[in-house]
Amino acid sequence: MNGTASIPKNCTVQYPAEQQTAQLTAAGDSTSTFVGWLGHECLPYNLNTCSIFLPGQPVSVGAVFTGPAQQFAKGQVFLSTDFGMVFVIDPKTGKTVQVLSSGDNGNQGQGLTFDAAGSLYLADSSSSLVEQFAVNGTGPVLFGTGYRSPWSLVVHAQPSGDLLVGQPGFAGDGLTLPTFLQIPQGATSATPPSATFFPAFPDFFSFDRVSWVELLDSSDTVAYTTGGPAVRVYDLGEQVQHPDIINTLHGAFALRELPDDTLLVADSDRIVRIDQQGKILRTYAPPSSEPIFQNLNLDPDGQSFWTNDEATGTLYQFNLQSGAVMNGEGYSTGLGTSGPLGVFTQGIGGMAVFGQALSGGADLGVTMTAPSPVQLGANVTYSLNVSNAGPLDANGVTLTALIPNSTVVSLFPNTCTSAINGPDTNISCPLGNLAANGQAASATFTMLPSSSGTINATANVSGIESDPNLANNIATAVVRVTGPPCSLDVTPTSGTAALTVTATPTCNPDAVTGLKIDFGDGTGSSSISSSQSLPHTYNVGGNFTIRLTEFLSDQSSSSVASAVAVAPISSPATGDVYVSNDFGQVM
Repeated sequence: MNGTASIPKNCTVQYPAEQQTAQLTAAGDSTSTFVGWLGHECLPYNLNTCSIFLPGQPVSVGAVFTGPAQQFAKGQVFLSTDFGMVFVIDPKTGKTVQVLSSGDNGNQGQGLTFDAAGSLYLADSSSSLVEQFAVNGTGPVLFGTGYRSPWSLVVHAQPSGDLLVGQPGFAGDGLTLPTFLQIPQGATSATPPSATFFPAFPDFFSFDRVSWVELLDSSDTVAYTTGGPAVRVYDLGEQVQHPDIINTLHGAFALRELPDDTLLVADSDRIVRIDQQGKILRTYAPPSSEPIFQNLNLDPDGQSFWTNDEATGTLYQFNLQSGAVMNGEGYSTGLGTSGPLGVFTQGIGGMAVFGQALSGGADLGVTMTAPSPVQLGANVTYSLNVSNAGPLDANGVTLTALIPNSTVVSLFPNTCTSAINGPDTNISCPLGNLAANGQAASATFTMLPSSSGTINATANVSGIESDPNLANNIATAVVRVTGPPCSLDVTPTSGTAALTVTATPTCNPDAVTGLKIDFGDGTGSSSISSSQSLPHTYNVGGNFTIRLTEFLSDQSSSSVASAVAVAPISSPATGDVYVSNDFGQVM
């Protein structure tokens, strides 16, 4: 019995109970390429003509086609499924962009991950293979050898770049223990593991399940799950088991570490966020559904993550902070085990997001300096440096600062923006990417204090990757803004010669080490102390400036001045003569 399906038509083939073979042919057009068959096993699954061997009952299969290979794009969601097919989903629309084919190698796709160059790795548990696709969508090639049911994958931080492979082992005809394999960066199909690790497992009879691994930010410690209630920890460097983080979950599968060192865990009927002491901080689940969660991965925006319902194949994007579903009711992929589009699959085996933060952490740090003390009215320049001590390159690095009681004069780099919040100024600078142990990024903020007092400025740096040392992500600078060091009181400030004035300085004793005063009439300067009243007489008329010079504790100097107007002595009018007699009379 033969049948032919042409896009977009459906083809139904009914064969009698005594017939044991149905042959199907799927034909696309000149713009598409056949990838494989979904649903009931139709062999060979990677050829457009296949045969179904199942007597006496109806079956459903789906023919999968794709267009030309495309360059991977940031934010695209990659889903592995039957026969090593990887569906690439547009995060904005939920539509399938392309489907990657494992060709003759594919069987059952599981874990997915990317390396620093953007290459995609796929674990095929049934065929005991790991495959590598190039960032332009071509491939795959086989990567490494010596696998026994590889399940999940994570890439070590640079410069290692090695691939860590979680294998669940199996109990049955021949005992195979659970292992972690380390495959060198740049491996070929003949490259064996460079190291094998033997983590703890529940017992000798029930570990033939799953093995999800995540490198913690130390880059030599692995958190892993086996589908049971525990998140376990194994130290690759010391090759010792650490205590479980938690052992009360519903059924733990895929997990990822967040920048604050908390962990997201797909926990069967929910997603949980836990700290590394095992406390559940929050749970995530879509409203009005009973999902089965086994996969998750982080979005490169650093604010959200993706997961899917195994039964329906629905793809959800959750906001990390609010817990809200960001893509409506989710994207229907048709890849669920319940056959939502009439084609039953073995479900989505693994998930990765292009541009996602790699595991292992990036140790960002920031320093901040500024001069102190400064006088009110003078600008203050804050100098900042942001560095990355690795082990990973840092992506999406953002520098923020809060500077109280100040307004912006200038900001560098020019991508920095500022916002006024009451008396404070908030500054944000997107710095892009910082290479591990590479050149630091610098920034300068020139600010004008608005009042005297103490300014406690703070700066913070963050990135997409988890950070193994949050203590150096914050820096502070304390700036003491002083008013004028001295004030000068002069009494009186006008009169007729000879005019005697009194000058009295009042100074901040912490800021001033010495004073001199010059009355501006050529008599020279005199030393004076704070609060000392010093008289001076002007014998001729004129406009004079009294200048007080302050010698400051930072070895600089400044001055304050006051003006005095002195009128000359009046002379009698010319032409009149006045004479007094012996009796005091004026004549």
